[in-house]
Amino acid sequence: MGVHGDDKDIDAAIFGAEVAASKLPADDPSRCMIAARAGTIHARRNAPDLALAKLEQSLACWRAISPERHADSVADAQFVIGLLRAQRAEW
Repeated sequence: MGVHGDDKDIDAAIFGAEVAASKLPADDPSRCMIAARAGTIHARRNAPDLALAKLEQSLACWRAISPERHADSVADAQFVIGLLRAQRAEW
């Protein structure tokens, strides 16, 4: 399942969201969500290195603010990381 749209438009949207997120307080969950969504988009675009980096960033963010409170989001990120690592046979 791919991501539709021009690559430059998608890259610009991700960049814009990340810039906006960087201006939010460190404990704002939106920062974590944006990193997770960027990771998922990169995974769908078949860019596993970028995807893993963004998903790991989102996990670090969730862990810093409250992993228990955002357990569903942590699980989602871990699931996609698991899929990406399985595709690479990184058991």
